[in-house]
Amino acid sequence: SYGIVSQFISELPQLYLFLSLLLKLISSPWHLIFFDLLFFEEIPLVAAQDLSNILKQGYVEKKRRDHSFFSMEWQKRWCVLNNTIFYYFGSEKDKQQKGSFYINGYSAELVPSLRKDSKKNSCFELSAPGRRSYQFTASSPHEAREWVDQINFVLKGTSDYANYYQCLWDCEADGPDELAFQRGDVIYILSKEYNIHGWWIGELDGAIGIVPKEFLHPAYIL
Repeated sequence: SYGIVSQFISELPQLYLFLSLLLKLISSPWHLIFFDLLFFEEIPLVAAQDLSNILKQGYVEKKRRDHSFFSMEWQKRWCVLNNTIFYYFGSEKDKQQKGSFYINGYSAELVPSLRKDSKKNSCFELSAPGRRSYQFTASSPHEAREWVDQINFVLKGTSDYANYYQCLWDCEADGPDELAFQRGDVIYILSKEYNIHGWWIGELDGAIGIVPKEFLHPAYIL
């Protein structure tokens, strides 16, 4: 027992160093990125013109997180709300997004205090506990309200995360009762009645059919 205690004491400096580094990591902005990686699936790169199921899109100004004296605080971005993912591009012709994030867990609201100029009534923010906040300026107060309303409308309809599954591979329908889907699609599972046979009943883009459960995995880690 003395040897175990002695070894523990000798390793205290290394343990202290590890805990110190861990605390620094947690207190840094990087933990916000790790949060998304742990709780949500990675969002693949996609061209702006290849997105479907678009609920809202348009040019807005996005506030930079790391702006300096030599850089613009607000940047023009082409933003797209696609199901529960918010994308922002340099323009509507970009081949891949500059950034994207799941809006699950966020709330959207108008925040006039983000600016002090004539655009202050066109500002809105997406925020969530423990995650990065995003600030935007729309083209008008009416447009800002539309963004906020649409985002919050989506959030109200996606509270049951456990029923959403992401498709691992493409699947063609072999019969009228089957649901066709592509890799990356997110399907809402209505029933697992035929689970014993390896099939579930799902809904995608308003269409309902049976889907092979082996082709799916949870869209959100709860």
